[in-house]
Amino acid sequence: MHELSIALSIVNLAVQEAQNNGNNQLSELEIEVGELAGVDIEGLDFSLGIILKSSRMNVSHKIDTIAAISHCNICKKDFSVIRKYTSCPFCGSKDTYLKKGHELRLKSIVVE
Repeated sequence: MHELSIALSIVNLAVQEAQNNGNNQLSELEIEVGELAGVDIEGLDFSLGIILKSSRMNVSHKIDTIAAISHCNICKKDFSVIRKYTSCPFCGSKDTYLKKGHELRLKSIVVE
């Protein structure tokens, strides 16, 4: 379950960023996870909850899912995908790339 180590890294990053900006108290974390990032979102949500509760930080968290979108270099159209390497449904080309949906990022932190 690598979601636990991801959650711990997110919390450590948020705490460090808050301290670097002169704040010691986090109140909210917002995370974005792409559908094809290889992360179990429910596992990440659970892990974040456990870490934040066990650290006695009164911090809420929100996880937003980023839809997986590919782009065709031939017909220049975007399309939804359920796996990374997919032919274009419009022209059949395999000259495509994953434009969105592979992200994993700490989008924002709110401090008091």
